[in-house]
Amino acid sequence: ILNTSLQPDLLIEHDNKLYLKNSSGILLFDMFGTYYKTLSTGNIQCFQPVNDWLYYLSDNKITAINIKTSEEKKFDLKKSG
Repeated sequence: ILNTSLQPDLLIEHDNKLYLKNSSGILLFDMFGTYYKTLSTGNIQCFQPVNDWLYYLSDNKITAINIKTSEEKKFDLKKSG
């Protein structure tokens, strides 16, 4: 179905959804293992789902993506000192 080899770096289950991080982004599956969509995130360091939002850290920026609407918000991390 996905036409790709899955080599997950990280798996997180949240709110009856499975989030699978690999080199192509974060793949979403429902609680039965049905593929939902891929979020192209680039090179991310970590991520955390919270309700309908997925937050991830990449290149000193935090990005929030709404998994239902695809709305995206970006936050810069400023170095102090």
